[in-house]
Amino acid sequence: MMPLGFAALLTVINRSTKTRLARWWPRSQIVIGGIGTIIHELSHALFCFIFNHQITDMQLLNRNLNDSNDHSLGHVEHRYRSGRLWPTIGNFWIGLAPIFGCSAAILGLTWLLARNTFQTWLTFAEEPI
Repeated sequence: MMPLGFAALLTVINRSTKTRLARWWPRSQIVIGGIGTIIHELSHALFCFIFNHQITDMQLLNRNLNDSNDHSLGHVEHRYRSGRLWPTIGNFWIGLAPIFGCSAAILGLTWLLARNTFQTWLTFAEEPI
């Protein structure tokens, strides 16, 4: 139950932030969220490849928010042969892929740009007390 509550809280915060930024400056989503959106969509695409899904359409960054009905910044559309276990299990992991991809990007950028912080994280991971 805790992960669902945490996910719901993050969703509310995310939507509120996007709405406020869009009111302040309509293009702010693209400027602020562009790199994150690209990493997010590439994560979905990588897991599509891992779980043998065929990507039918992909847009890493939609710069014209009026083009789509849902005003999404990007998307990955895919299909798979139903009835097969591995691709069916893949749907779950493809949905979770950005958690892993964005976390890896944050860790990698922290290692590259803020080694002291990265070292602190490693120390905390070894001894969380």
